Amino acid sequence: MGDNMDLWQKTKQRRKEDKMIKNELRSIMIKHGDNNQTLAAALGISPQAMSSKLNEKRKFTLKEIRGMIQRYGETDPDDAHRIFKIFFA
Repeated sequence: MGDNMDLWQKTKQRRKEDKMIKNELRSIMIKHGDNNQTLAAALGISPQAMSSKLNEKRKFTLKEIRGMIQRYGETDPDDAHRIFKIFFA
């Protein structure tokens, strides 16, 4: 029974972390005037792919992460650092 509780707690923690990551990325997007469609276009992906990635159904590629770092880092280096931490911390 203890193993099932540990698994449940780990799953719950992972969902909480995923939501925090999604919220952090969305806050950066909003700050820079982006939405799913505008960021998707800037990254060269479809809005549907962007939605899947934000909802953790698909993973962002290194090229897409680099694109976000460049896009947001041009106007605010702190946001580039925040993007890096989202994916690599």
